[in-house]
Formats: sequence, C-alpha cells, structure tokens
Amino acid sequence: MLLAALGAAALIAAACAPGEGFEEPAIPEDPVESPEDGVEDDPAAEPTPAEEPTPAEEPTEGPDDATQRLEGEPSTGPVSDAGEPGVVAVTDVRVGTHEGFDRVVFEIEGDGVAGWDVRYVDEATSQGSGEPIAVEGEAVLAVSLSNVTLPPELPEEIDRFDEDAVPGTGGVVLEVVHDTIFEGIQTFFVGVDAERAVLIDRFDDPQRIVIDVVHDG
Repeated sequence: MLLAALGAAALIAAACAPGEGFEEPAIPEDPVESPEDGVEDDPAAEPTPAEEPTPAEEPTEGPDDATQRLEGEPSTGPVSDAGEPGVVAVTDVRVGTHEGFDRVVFEIEGDGVAGWDVRYVDEATSQGSGEPIAVEGEAVLAVSLSNVTLPPELPEEIDRFDEDAVPGTGGVVLEVVHDTIFEGIQTFFVGVDAERAVLIDRFDDPQRIVIDVVHDG
C-alpha cells in the first residue's frame, strides 16, 4: 500500500510540473492607464469658450435726449404754429438740462398735429377762470398747445398726461406747471430763472413738441 501511494504522488507531481512546450497563460494588462500616460478627455466634458455677447443696439437718439440744441435763432418773442386737426393728446412732459440749454418736451399721441403758441407772460393765469397760478421763477413762459382732444373723446388706449407739475433738473427751467384743457387748447407754464431766448420745433415718431431754453445769448 505504501508503495502504491508513493507511486500515485509521483504521477501527480509529474503532471503538475511544466514540461517542454508548455505556455503559461498571459496575464492581461491593467486596462487603466497610468497617470503618466493621461486619460483621453471626453469631448463633451471639455469646457467650451464663452461666446462673445452680442452688443445691444444703441438706442436711437431722439431730440429730447440729444446733446445739441435745436437749430435756428433763439428769440424771446412769441412763436406759433397752427398744426392740423385730428386726435391730439399730450401723454408725457419731460425736462432735461444740457450744456448751454434746458429742454422741455411734450410728447403727443393721435393722428392730428398739435399746434402751439409760446410766449412770455407777466403772470400765469388759468384758462377760463382767470385765476392766478403759482409758478416758480422770475419769468413765465406760457405754452399753449392747440387741436387737443377733450378727455371724454379720447380713444381708450391713449393715456393722457394728467400731472400737476414737472420739476426742473437743476438748470434754468425750474418747473413746468400744467393748467387745463379749454376749447381744444391745453396750457402749460414753464417757470424760468430769467427771461431767456427759446427755440421750438416739432418731431415725429412719436410726435413731440420740443422747446430749448438757451442759457446765454
């Protein structure tokens, strides 16, 4: 029995020992690349350069925010224009101060054309009643806009100007006081620090009546 066991052990050892022509199985390489080799970047993970922002369109400069005064010869005398009948409503009043002049803008809506009568007056008085109106300043420039539609007759989509006064912006125009509409004429009083020459013109899209009060000259 001992001899049989020894013989069997010898046969097993011989079968397990590598013989001639025997190839050991290849060990697969580690699929993870080393840090030195680097890992191929995922194109989706690459940061894309920020797109250049599209510059916003410059706003078109209108006459009420321009830095140059109106053309023409300034005057302290009365100036008038008849305009054209139609729907006319003042929707905004603005005051601005620029180098050499102050600007007052009356913005208009409607298919008509506002006329105007602009002149210095000794005293501001309300249309119809004749009651005095307090206006700040040493001089009062009366601005009467004509062809103005009465509020009950205005289209609903038009939001008319209905404030009592608009303050100045630190220049020679101290305030603009709103009176009322009477027989198609809407009156405003521009308080100025002194009687100064003015220029007036009309612009479209939207319609605006623009008055420049000149600082000197």
